[in-house]
Amino acid sequence: MAMAEKADGKGLVKALVLFAALQLVVLATLTADPTAVPLAGTDMSSLTTEDRFGASIPLGALESPALVMVFHSDCAHCRVIAPEWAEWFDEHPDGIDVIAVSREPLDDARAYADEHGWDVDVRSVRAERLGSLAHEVTRRTPWIFALDENARILSSGHGGELADLADLVARATARAAHGGSGE
Repeated sequence: MAMAEKADGKGLVKALVLFAALQLVVLATLTADPTAVPLAGTDMSSLTTEDRFGASIPLGALESPALVMVFHSDCAHCRVIAPEWAEWFDEHPDGIDVIAVSREPLDDARAYADEHGWDVDVRSVRAERLGSLAHEVTRRTPWIFALDENARILSSGHGGELADLADLVARATARAAHGGSGE
């Protein structure tokens, strides 16, 4: 009898340890920072976007620094910032690549951009898996990522920080044009 009790006791301990580990995973998920976005230095070259022709294009295909502007048509804050972005799109300097990205279907994203008069490359990102790079990039809107020529994040910020982030990309573009010397 004593052996059977010891075996049952070990099984109970294992079950309790497994249950505790599961609780830690759930707790970690629930307490994760919901406002976190990828940080400066994050490589976004593998993030795949869908263009208007249905082609899948990774951000690594960019050959120069760029702004990736994240939006969603249902976002109230995006509606507030959309006219500012439209004005900037009309006036932005040549040489700065700009991509507007949404995790919604491309037709919906394109319709939103057209509604606001955005003359910009609009792409869609599939962000089905929680924790994936696509999900992390598109979870906050309006948000802007300034990328270097290798699709690494230089900086990011709220959609209202467009001028500062565009200036950062313009400087990175100038450095890249001069072989990275900064001259």
